[in-house]
Amino acid sequence: AILILLRILTRKKIILDAGWPSLDSTKLRSNSKSRLIKAFFLDFVCFHLASLVLLESEAQRSRCQRTFLIGRNKLEVIHTGFNEIAFIQECKGRNKVSVEVRKVIKQSSDFTFVLFRGLDNAEAGLENLVKAAKDLPSVFFCLASPNTKIKATTKNLAVIKSWLSANDMEALYRRANCVLGQLGDLPRNDWTIAHKAFEAGYFGKPLISSQSSALEEVFTEGKDILFYSSSQSLSELITNLVEMDNLSNLLETEIKLTYDKKISQQRISQSFIEVI
Repeated sequence: AILILLRILTRKKIILDAGWPSLDSTKLRSNSKSRLIKAFFLDFVCFHLASLVLLESEAQRSRCQRTFLIGRNKLEVIHTGFNEIAFIQECKGRNKVSVEVRKVIKQSSDFTFVLFRGLDNAEAGLENLVKAAKDLPSVFFCLASPNTKIKATTKNLAVIKSWLSANDMEALYRRANCVLGQLGDLPRNDWTIAHKAFEAGYFGKPLISSQSSALEEVFTEGKDILFYSSSQSLSELITNLVEMDNLSNLLETEIKLTYDKKISQQRISQSFIEVI
């Protein structure tokens, strides 16, 4: 909305760092036709008035080009990334890890540790995580989500509902043997890259996620990511990681190399400056 005002007040170039259309986030919050129409109209007008629009993936770029009837040369892709500098600045040493997180890490000391960190929504598909926890009693699952209503019904599932500090987040990722991305089967997963994927790359942890065209732009199946699908259960993928050390080690090495090469904060910042 501010962009419209700016366009009236100035002839300078305006770059809209949108990431994704506001229509997407409106769909997650509301089914109201009037709100959806308003969001679409706002996106349409602002995308056309901007000199350049920055989006999160090539899949998102193609979709917005079709949806809002806008020229491809007006859309550029800059990944959202992980704010490494802010994260490092916020970390204050291992002694600052919360009691709750320390307890979970101690609880899981004799298990393979699988971590999901993020909001509980349809895209997350956390019912698949709960099922995997029931199927794999020898694997410890940690669900760190401030808005989840899921309760720990098995001994190998811990639920952390408090917001994680940088220290808590680092402790959990360092402990994790595997990280879960989005597990839901929603169309939006196909053109977005969740923050947990960037975090997995930063910490060099094997990542399992639902199939996604946006993720395929960055990662390669079987090399630095494993895709979960209905034909191959989440439990089977995790079991493969537990039983095959060479696969786990390969994924750890390759996802870190991919992160540093393609989606580190430095690389994304360089891309941003080049585009501007």
